[in-house]
Amino acid sequence: MKIRVYADDFKNAIQKIAPVIPKRSALESLKYIRLQANCDDSITLYATDVENAVSVTIPGVVLKDGYVDVHFDDLKKITNIKDDVVITSTSVDDATGTIEFRSAKKTYTVTSRYFENIHTFTDCKFTSCVEIPESIMADLKPLAIMASANEADGMMTSLFFDMENGRIITLDGHRIGIQNMDTSVAESFMAPAKIVPIMKSLIGKTENDTIKVEIGEKTIRYTGYRFVCWQRRLEGQYYNVQNILKTSKENYKSAFTVGNKEISEIAKEYKKVLTADEKKPMIITESHGVICTGIRLQTYQTSDALETANIKYHSGDFFVGLNPSFILDAATFIKGDMEFRINSYKSPVYIRSEDGKKECVILPVNIGSTGLVEFVKKQAC
Repeated sequence: MKIRVYADDFKNAIQKIAPVIPKRSALESLKYIRLQANCDDSITLYATDVENAVSVTIPGVVLKDGYVDVHFDDLKKITNIKDDVVITSTSVDDATGTIEFRSAKKTYTVTSRYFENIHTFTDCKFTSCVEIPESIMADLKPLAIMASANEADGMMTSLFFDMENGRIITLDGHRIGIQNMDTSVAESFMAPAKIVPIMKSLIGKTENDTIKVEIGEKTIRYTGYRFVCWQRRLEGQYYNVQNILKTSKENYKSAFTVGNKEISEIAKEYKKVLTADEKKPMIITESHGVICTGIRLQTYQTSDALETANIKYHSGDFFVGLNPSFILDAATFIKGDMEFRINSYKSPVYIRSEDGKKECVILPVNIGSTGLVEFVKKQAC
């Protein structure tokens, strides 16, 4: 194999494919990236960890077609090469060889391999197809924060593409995150959490197109500009969140809208004073038409009035306790102004963006005593 490529294109492709490379693996081949020189003067880089796979195609000049497998760490050595680079592979035997990276000023030579049984997803059959905006697929991380980080939780670590209802859902048992979309298809699926860093890396900053998502019985395929990603589809039935979503969204006694920056700064301040073991809630209540927040510990107490809060609907006295970390995560996900809907201190709190595209449901924290609520009202309002 012999090819000529622009160094920046090649390095960019390596960076895009990097999230698939496992940090540790018993299979040696999973630490390698396959370079494939195609007859149409394109070069494809392919990597897999068995559960996920990515191929990235870049333009170039193919002087001799073929393929070679190069260790990921060896490919990283060429990051300081600029301008055009000529890549030439030479076979030593059926399994090994050398590969030379030559530019005008630098030359690197590393060992290469030829794996016969590298894992691929080429035998997949797909039954449904949908297109999802790149802007949504590239920004899955804030939504994924609300999924469980504990791998033992099984499907709680996944992202549920509820395509029948045009939305993506995550949850961890304490909160639910929902990204609504203007697209739907008859078949839904669960995607492993690794799709988040993979898509962020592949899409980059363009975000002006759509990702074609094909759904098969065992495999999901995502196709975008010059890349294809495959994932092993997770099996099982996802949790039914419709009842809790409908109840918290429609059955509420009070609602108000608050600026994202203000509620974030207050929640961040409260989070700083909590130790890892403390479960003290951030109180949200109302007094004389003003939304108040506060927290009280043995060594620290504070309260604040939310200046930008706009009470849309209010019926009777209300208060609720929430984990300040969850408020921060919701603010990271929603970004703009946040509408809160509250029924009682025992009921889940519903939060949404102004356009309704992003929704959160957060379970309340037990306050324990209304004395804390009275303190917040008195001090802040």
